[in-house]
Amino acid sequence: MTAHTDYGTDAPIKSPVGYLSINNKQDEKRWAENFANSQDQLAQLADEAIAEFKQGHFSYQLSVISYQLSKS
Repeated sequence: MTAHTDYGTDAPIKSPVGYLSINNKQDEKRWAENFANSQDQLAQLADEAIAEFKQGHFSYQLSVISYQLSKS
């Protein structure tokens, strides 16, 4: 197995679990940064979704989902 380096250091990682752990930390950091930089866009999307729901745009989709869930 190729030795990878520890997150933020030059220490080699020799175990698969260590490698996955470091990758998870990097993924979590990337997601946190992306969400931190997109709060305004997420709020706007939420507002649009609420407005569409209030106008009844989701009634058909929700009916289909409810039906599919009831069959499972």
